[in-house]
Parts: sequence; structure tokens; C-alpha cells
Amino acid sequence: MRKLGCLLLAFAALSFSGAARATDLEANKKTVIAFHNAAINDKDFDKASKYLGGKYVQHNPVAADGPEGLKG
Repeated sequence: MRKLGCLLLAFAALSFSGAARATDLEANKKTVIAFHNAAINDKDFDKASKYLGGKYVQHNPVAADGPEGLKG
């Protein structure tokens, strides 16, 4: 009986963990879309810069890395 209780507890923990990851995934998608819209579509550096961390890597080979590369 004790093993069954442990299994149920483990299953509940995994279920909660999966739900949390799904919520994080949706929040991350919204953040990426907001950054893309601000930086690429609107060309609004000030609005886009709030999404930048300590290091921004530009994947466009002709643009510089960092916030100034994005701004340019």
C-alpha cells in the first residue's frame, strides 16, 4: 500500500511539472513574438531592448553582436 501511495505522489508531481512546463512554453512563445514584432516589424529599438539580456548574439552575419548591433 505504501508503494502505491509513493507512485501516486510521483505521478502527481510529474503531472504538475508537465503543466508548469507547458505554461512556461506559452509564456516564452509570447515573449519571443513580442521581441520579434518590436525589433523586426516595428523597428522600435527602445521597445525591443527590454527583452535583451546581458548578451545579445546577432545571427545575421552582416550585423554586429550586442544591443548596438540590433539598434543599427
